[in-house]
Amino acid sequence: MPILAFVDLDDSLFQTRAKCPEGEELIPVAYRKDGTALGFMTRRQRLFFEHLAQSATLIPTTARNLDAYRRVRLPFAAQAILNFGAVILDARGQLDRAWDEQVRSRLRACAGRLHEWHRALEQFIEAEELGAQARLISDFEMAIYVVVKHPDGDLRALERLRAEVLPTLAPGFFVHANDNNLSLVPDFLGKEHAVRHVRDRYYDTHDPLLTLGLGDSLTDAGFLDECDFRLVPRGSQLARQQPTPGGDHV
Repeated sequence: MPILAFVDLDDSLFQTRAKCPEGEELIPVAYRKDGTALGFMTRRQRLFFEHLAQSATLIPTTARNLDAYRRVRLPFAAQAILNFGAVILDARGQLDRAWDEQVRSRLRACAGRLHEWHRALEQFIEAEELGAQARLISDFEMAIYVVVKHPDGDLRALERLRAEVLPTLAPGFFVHANDNNLSLVPDFLGKEHAVRHVRDRYYDTHDPLLTLGLGDSLTDAGFLDECDFRLVPRGSQLARQQPTPGGDHV
């Protein structure tokens, strides 16, 4: 029976050095634009990855855009789900055209609001001197979501944005908040929708099919529920809290 494993990347297969256990041998697998290492695997994570790769087809299922995904040095060879499910790539790295046709027009329709809310977040950050950085993430000529991070990891600054700014924004978006990552994402996106699309395509040619899901954050709960079995890293956000599929809506 074929096995399909949908795997989140950051904080699931690897993490920043600061989140790694002290004293462990670390393996760099993800890099910044300047080439310096950013994401590291522990030996346990590497062993888990290699074991899973021997028995299953691995499909990265990540919020990373194409540029950030290409800076992950792991041997993936099948499809990839990027940008909270906005983009699906085939095994050749080309857009899944059927999926793109479903998503692109809807993203174009909300692009103006994304730009507006990106500016609103930037203005609040500057006025309150929070020191955070807000970015509008675009890929394949589509504005997709807004993400805020703090260069010093000041989570209080992100919490102020979440409490004082995001509730004033119009409905139709969900919030992904996990440590030093605060994202505002159109609610018609979500990894679960893309996972369902890829999974059902496999069902067309592989039946029966076993599916696994690996994820760490509350917003991963939705796509994990699309799989036969879920894998959750110990100590992760999803392991610590009762999940709410799709995140907090505003």
